[in-house]
Amino acid sequence: MEREIQIGDLVRIAAKCFEPCAPSLLVGLVVEFPGLRALAPDSTEWCAKIEWFSGVFTVEGLSMLERVQ
Repeated sequence: MEREIQIGDLVRIAAKCFEPCAPSLLVGLVVEFPGLRALAPDSTEWCAKIEWFSGVFTVEGLSMLERVQ
């Protein structure tokens, strides 16, 4: 069973977000959960602040992320 993403986990953008379904090669570190974010007009989702190994910070919805094993 897959555990939930936590602070300190290594993550990447999930394969389901790409065409064809290949996972992202860019890996990042979860550094914070800033809270809920409106990703669509009719929904909100918990988000994680990610520090990518390229040095960039982004905030991504948890449904878009998968843990790197």
